[in-house]
Amino acid sequence: LDYSWTGKNPGVFSRVGTPFPFILDNRAYAVLGARFAIKDIPINDDVRGTVALFGRNLTDRRYSTASIDFGYLGTQNFPERRTMGVEAKVEF
Repeated sequence: LDYSWTGKNPGVFSRVGTPFPFILDNRAYAVLGARFAIKDIPINDDVRGTVALFGRNLTDRRYSTASIDFGYLGTQNFPERRTMGVEAKVEF
């Protein structure tokens, strides 16, 4: 289980003369992830395997990590949404 929390931070370093002073602020957010793995699965004499299920941003939280104010245009960066998958590994 993986949990991380990030507090609110200003999206724009200089607020003087910007038309988007608080709209581009990055709000506080929390991200939850999980991973379940079965290791050391015997495949052959010297070959072992691992199978894992994983999930990132399980609550599907939409959050901004960075923003830029170009004076007349504001932009924000939004990381990936909920991601789930299967991972398989063979070691020999």
